[in-house]
Amino acid sequence: MNRFSLPAHALLAVTSLIVTSLGSVASAQSSLPCWNPNLGTNLNLIDEDISAPLGLGFSFAYGGQTYTDIQVCDNGYITLGATGGQADFDPDPATLVADPFARICPFWVDLEPDAPGSGNVWFNAVPASGNDPAYAVITWLDVFEYQGMTPHTFQLVLVDGGAIRTSYDSNLSQNSGPWLIGASPGNGVSQNAVSLAALPIQTAGNATLHDHDLVGSPAPITDGGIDWAPDGSGGFDLTALSGCATTANFGRGCVGGYTSFYEWFQNTPGIDLSNSAFDMLFTGNGYLVTTSTTTFVAPTGAAANLNLADDAETTITLASALAFPGGSTTTLNVTSNGILSTASNNAAFDFSPTPTEFLGWPSTTWAIWHDLIPDDPASGGVFFEEIGNLSIITWDAVVGYVGQTPGTTPSTFQFQFDRTTGNVAFVFGALDTTSVSTWPGGDGWLIGYTPGGPSLDGGSTDLTTTLATGTIATATADLAPLTLTASDLPVINTTINLTTSEMTSTAIFGGLLLGFQKFDPGMDLTGFGMPGCFQFNDQLAVLLFFPQGATSVTLPFNVPNFPGARVIAQSACYDPTAALTPLGATSSNGVELRFGL
Repeated sequence: MNRFSLPAHALLAVTSLIVTSLGSVASAQSSLPCWNPNLGTNLNLIDEDISAPLGLGFSFAYGGQTYTDIQVCDNGYITLGATGGQADFDPDPATLVADPFARICPFWVDLEPDAPGSGNVWFNAVPASGNDPAYAVITWLDVFEYQGMTPHTFQLVLVDGGAIRTSYDSNLSQNSGPWLIGASPGNGVSQNAVSLAALPIQTAGNATLHDHDLVGSPAPITDGGIDWAPDGSGGFDLTALSGCATTANFGRGCVGGYTSFYEWFQNTPGIDLSNSAFDMLFTGNGYLVTTSTTTFVAPTGAAANLNLADDAETTITLASALAFPGGSTTTLNVTSNGILSTASNNAAFDFSPTPTEFLGWPSTTWAIWHDLIPDDPASGGVFFEEIGNLSIITWDAVVGYVGQTPGTTPSTFQFQFDRTTGNVAFVFGALDTTSVSTWPGGDGWLIGYTPGGPSLDGGSTDLTTTLATGTIATATADLAPLTLTASDLPVINTTINLTTSEMTSTAIFGGLLLGFQKFDPGMDLTGFGMPGCFQFNDQLAVLLFFPQGATSVTLPFNVPNFPGARVIAQSACYDPTAALTPLGATSSNGVELRFGL
């Protein structure tokens, strides 16, 4: 990796632009950072684990008591006091108020920090310094959900005297299970339900509050936080954290190629594919996906009921070989939850659709993935039959869950595999858009295709909108687009790194493009000889770099002391040899940097 210092004159130019755009800026900010990067000690928590007592170094007042020690649970909460805390994976408001200990829950959810690849839980007690009070920081950093791979990042700060701060990463927009944010002294107090999406909130002397979700919806606060200020009578005044440094990636770089595609509906009412169809036309090394008039073929009396139980799988044998990108097969693995693959992905039990799992499966997969119960008495079943050159697998009026019991509204869909051409049709009948499952993550749908093995994530594609006017072409191999990332939040008076990656090794030069105006959606650059590329800012300053064969370049950026200022960054590279576009240039995604604490 080549590193280049940001030229002094360029930094001065950017700073001057910021000053001009802001005029006078108020600097009355809390001295504590919105997100504390000094994580402290890894607690090495495992699944369903609670730490030994951890000394705060100060007295923390809560619920009419003062505490000098806490215990930290892997599942996103702490208990107050040196003993008595218990690990609990089920975020339940009734448990919150009934347990015989005080608990503060920045994000109580079933987590698994000892899962392979998961992040960890950290603790840091920070003594008072200057005008800053003593405080303790507890951080759940990229911790996976139980039996999942979705990272969760959030932080709890306890301040000497009784103030609380909770901070949340944007990755809390993806949850596959129930969660709870709140606090209670426990010991049988009454519940106090609130909506943290409607800040500010005053609890009027009540130390207990909770916001709760049963179906894995996005957290009410993502990429932000909440200040809990003691109200002087035992309760809290809750306000949205302000003045924080934030970083947000948006748009997509070019030129990327993706071997997979999918649409992810995170809840049942969101699915909009009833009574539609699309075809995957086999091209020899990929598929061209188009809207279709293919009609549903109802199972005949000759169709075989696969007798699939809930969360089960079986193997079917085809009359002849089916070609697919990378090979051919005479068998298909069928799961009760709408997943077909060339071999088992060991995912029959997996009722919670997520893109991360889907794109990581080892076998070529076609999916209409949802938590379904084909053996319920109200379900028709899953059927297999072959008519001519078609191998047809049908979920015929199969129900899912309402709450955690079988529902009554069925879904009907089928896959049609043409063994002669290799084409695949996804054909949808009426889909259930009303039943809401409360099994962790079981309320979603994921529809798509992946060739097996780790695949790049091109993001969820709106199939209805995209196929109404165009097509989707899967790539022969994944090609990551030009990508710009920021190493850290742009906290004032710190230095962050802006890294341009996924460059071709023959790139001649590139530029970091800085501006103030955000274009989202981006401006289409097809007319400039860059089809598939977009401009995401007004390009007021350009900082050139010369990769000299490197495929990534990092530029340090000194964040000036202008809280609230916003800079939009984007990269571009020129490589006529690679010829990824007619012009020979490619552009990255956009990065929005908002300076703050």
